[in-house]
Amino acid sequence: MLVVIASNNERKLVSELGYEGYPIVVTGIGGVNVIRALKNVARNEEIVNIGYAGSNHLQVGERVVVGSSRLLHEVVEYDEEICKTVDFSKSDITCYTSTDFVTKTEIKEPCVFDMELAFICAMFDNVKSIKVVSDNLDLHAYNKCVDGE
Repeated sequence: MLVVIASNNERKLVSELGYEGYPIVVTGIGGVNVIRALKNVARNEEIVNIGYAGSNHLQVGERVVVGSSRLLHEVVEYDEEICKTVDFSKSDITCYTSTDFVTKTEIKEPCVFDMELAFICAMFDNVKSIKVVSDNLDLHAYNKCVDGE
């Protein structure tokens, strides 16, 4: 099993969630960094993605298991497979992956937003994701959360 986080400030979540002792890969933020960091990992590797995520309705500090992930499309919709995590049947929480920080949304159902998970799911067959809500679509609040303020 490989624990995948986007940044070093998410290491504390790894311990809090009971995944210390497993190998950790810090990818860097965003899809390009995910691809570069994980390109040589076997596709059948068990991946646990842990990280902070913004949310439209969930409370800051809430921990959620993600059921599915997809890219966030704000302007154009097109056919694209929704990536289901290994916990798909246990969770109705969708993680929308964006290429930028999300500050507003028209999505009504409770969900989370990140910048990596859909890319990870596209690369691997066995992905679990646990997100901790850092903010409610507020960059200042996100920065305070990850800086430990």
